[in-house]
Amino acid sequence: MAHQVYPNATPLAVATGATATQSFSAVADAGVAPNSGFSAMFVHFVVIGGGMVATVGLSVVTGAGTGATTTLVLDGGLQSVVTAGGAEIASVEYLSTGVANVFRIDFYPSGATNDLPGTTWNLTFTRAGAAGPPTQRYTWVVADSASESQQPWIHAPDAPVDVGTALMKDLLTGQSYDVSATVDNWGTKELTVSTLVMTTQGDYTLKTKTSPIAPGASGVFTFTFKSPPEAGAHPGAFTLGHDDPTPGHDAVVDFTASTGSIEVVLLLDASGSMSWRPNGTTATNPDQSRWYQLAQASGNFLHTLSHFASTQGQFAVVLFPKITGGPPGVLVPRTKIPANPGSAIAAINGVTPSGGTPMGEGVDQAAGSPGVPNSHGLFSGAEADVAHNHRWLVLMSDGYHNQGSAPSEQASYYVDEKKVRAITVAYGDEGEVDHGRLQRIAQAGQGAAAAPVFLDAGPNDLGTGLIGQFNVALKEGLALGSIIDPEGELTNAKPQSVHPFEVTAHDRKVSVTVHWLRPDKRVEVELISPLGEVITVQAQPDGVRRVRSELYISYFLDEDGLLNVKDPAKPRHGTWRIVVHRGMSDDKVPFRYAYQVLTDSGLGFALTTTPGAHATGDSIDVRGRLAIDGLPIDDAAVVVVLESPVDSILNWIARNHVPADLMKKAASEIRERREKDFTAMFVKLWALREMGLIFNDATVKQKVPMVYDPTDQVYRATIPDTKIQGTYAAYAIARGDDPAGNPYRRERRLEVGVSPVPDRASSPIDFDYSIVDGDMNVNIRFWPQDRFGNVILIDPSFDDRIVVRAWGGKVGQVQMHPDIDGSYVVRIQYPIKSPPHVDIEVLGVSLLHGFQLLVLKDLVFADQVSKLRLGAEAAPGANRHTDGDAVLGDPTPKPRDVFVSLGAYGDIAVAAPAMAGPARAVTVFVQPEEVLQSYRVEVLPAAARSPTDLFSAVKAGVLKALRQKWIPLGASPGVTRTFSLVRVAPNGVSAVRVVDTSGKTRGRDRLPSASPGVSLRGIGFR
Repeated sequence: MAHQVYPNATPLAVATGATATQSFSAVADAGVAPNSGFSAMFVHFVVIGGGMVATVGLSVVTGAGTGATTTLVLDGGLQSVVTAGGAEIASVEYLSTGVANVFRIDFYPSGATNDLPGTTWNLTFTRAGAAGPPTQRYTWVVADSASESQQPWIHAPDAPVDVGTALMKDLLTGQSYDVSATVDNWGTKELTVSTLVMTTQGDYTLKTKTSPIAPGASGVFTFTFKSPPEAGAHPGAFTLGHDDPTPGHDAVVDFTASTGSIEVVLLLDASGSMSWRPNGTTATNPDQSRWYQLAQASGNFLHTLSHFASTQGQFAVVLFPKITGGPPGVLVPRTKIPANPGSAIAAINGVTPSGGTPMGEGVDQAAGSPGVPNSHGLFSGAEADVAHNHRWLVLMSDGYHNQGSAPSEQASYYVDEKKVRAITVAYGDEGEVDHGRLQRIAQAGQGAAAAPVFLDAGPNDLGTGLIGQFNVALKEGLALGSIIDPEGELTNAKPQSVHPFEVTAHDRKVSVTVHWLRPDKRVEVELISPLGEVITVQAQPDGVRRVRSELYISYFLDEDGLLNVKDPAKPRHGTWRIVVHRGMSDDKVPFRYAYQVLTDSGLGFALTTTPGAHATGDSIDVRGRLAIDGLPIDDAAVVVVLESPVDSILNWIARNHVPADLMKKAASEIRERREKDFTAMFVKLWALREMGLIFNDATVKQKVPMVYDPTDQVYRATIPDTKIQGTYAAYAIARGDDPAGNPYRRERRLEVGVSPVPDRASSPIDFDYSIVDGDMNVNIRFWPQDRFGNVILIDPSFDDRIVVRAWGGKVGQVQMHPDIDGSYVVRIQYPIKSPPHVDIEVLGVSLLHGFQLLVLKDLVFADQVSKLRLGAEAAPGANRHTDGDAVLGDPTPKPRDVFVSLGAYGDIAVAAPAMAGPARAVTVFVQPEEVLQSYRVEVLPAAARSPTDLFSAVKAGVLKALRQKWIPLGASPGVTRTFSLVRVAPNGVSAVRVVDTSGKTRGRDRLPSASPGVSLRGIGFR
């Protein structure tokens, strides 16, 4: 008896809409005569994963070639298969077998002899429609008997099962983890796995197995990994005993695991601004301050850390600036994570914030100095700890780095050198807190994590952002699951709310936290277990711990409490309820609160996106992975709310105007209170608030289902439109029933910072030339923007990502324009006859490269105005610059108030001056204005009549023809610009016309402008 498995290495894969063919050889059976009524050959084939959707075809290959393909009809009786010459070689019958996903083909030889032995056959699978999975796989067995063509095929996982990756968490030393692996049966018969033998040293034991495994199906094998107390790599392997007779099939399940302890450093901003209220105003009581909110959030963080990781590692607390501690800046030295973090919380509560924001100094103290060997700050420097421990830095700041060296934003520092994952928390409005830098640090410190963790707690004027985001930091650091994470409110009419949540048998530990904004002793929180127990401050069963602070109440449920070890027949798995209630209040404003339920669970849900920075215009791919003990769940109902900003606060700050006197007043008020801990952007934000202008942080929300992708085993959704810079979010909820039929709910929120990338074509640059003390001075003003018009708003006083270089000139300091409108100014000084080459680089993008400034001595300036047509003004006589002759001559020696303003849609034409040869370029010198006024340039080629002759042309009746001679040369957003004449007018021009296209008649203060439309200082030719 003989059989052959096809294709023996890996199944034949057929994609939707595709066709695949595989050859196989016939087997000999001398005992069957032609036309005897007995089958000489049998084929059983299996559809792996089930759901047969293909059409099956069969053809034969002989010396004469390949015969026509016969499309087989299931259970349709005998069908002929012919050779290339048209002769029938056999009849075949395509049959159901009664076994799911397994089919059979019987071969009956035709002709005078049995010609089947030695022939080659082609089996073809065609998927014409879109039904079924994206790819379907097939194997088959060829034999000389029906029983022999039914064979199992064992296939263990191709790659070692990485326990941490499968469970979506960091593995801790001394802990036990259940992890599952699938063993496939690619064969046409049931597979029986009899024994499992540990073939390499390891700490793995078999917990459950599936056997037998049906044809085309998979069996689940669950193992328990007991992590040793030492950090390190822990491989393991099992060889499976089985009844697959074919040699070479994979029967070994390999494991790998990296375990270590936790190392956490809280790096907290203790600058003077932390003594302010969350909205930036002065705190009259300590419990109104940002530091108070931070202390409460840190306290809840440490209690929750102790619950999930007590004795599993070490933590420390570092402050910047170094206002206290021993050594300075180290508030809590590196110490083991305690069961009760009370002393560390007391130390945080005792801090009085003051000073500036030396963020770089804090990062260096926490994680070690850059480039210094064996410098790891408050983290361990031991080789095994550096390699395997789970080290994360939680950096919280409400401001901009403004003292000392800037913190590293390079992955080489966090990931390669220090082996530290950075999680950043921003607390405050844009302009006050450096969201961009914190995002970049999170991206640099992402490491092997699925996504960077940048958390925006917001200004917290109304919400409870800081405690909630610290909970998220802990959830991400420990890879905890989130069962539920919404908000609620109470009123006198509704003084109580009840919130249910599900705890499953997969959950080992659970924390429940309810938190609010201001101290309120009337708030109480109770839990009701699935057994009906009411858990309160007075009544807490074994395995349940309660903590109350002024801004939160937390319940911590350990494994003994969930299993109910005193009565294990009644575990506390099922529906729990959070009861939040509050006594009557005279305050008519609703009492708002938020609540989170976290779990250390074998049922994991992770939400990720494409690694790296996201730029405006990118689509954000959101991926959700849901698994039980490492095995993907493909049948959950997963929906995601995609949240996009309506506006950007940076764009809003830039486009709103603040009068200079109000900016000065705001700066003075802030300086009295905050020493140097503020930026120009915050000054403008303060002034805008004083003017009654408040940014509307509205978002657009879209609820969509996440679609399961079987190839990558994730659920997918896309945020398609990211044209506005800011934070985009995805809030996903997964619901379903586990294999035992118990309901579960998991949720995850992912926030993605989208930043603008400067675009050279969208970034105007203006050059204002003047002569000072015999040298040429050029004030360069530039507006870096992306292709969607998002501004690049960073303060060069604290951020060195704007670089201006000049070869042969002296470069001044780059500064924000006083209007804080998204533009920047820099002065370059150089000898009049030796203009330098200039580079301008913003965020690593070149806006100007090797640009040579003008040699004004080479220009010949317009000396005759042919025609001036003044445009509109906002009020009669508002335009104070109506003299067209102001545009004539060299602009550099002119007084600063000498220029002509064209008015809305006005224009001016000047005759080309006498030159030795035809002009090759024309430069329009624009009077700098607070807002750019766009214009268009047109020319009359030298062969055309001059504008002076146009009046005569009107009389001659040929005006229409002459008007067509004006040729568009180019346009400008409102900056000094040189236009080439080479292509448009190779023989030179007789006249140039400048036309205002801005239509603007009012200034940023909305009052009638004294210089409406574009304003010109000169027009030069060369």
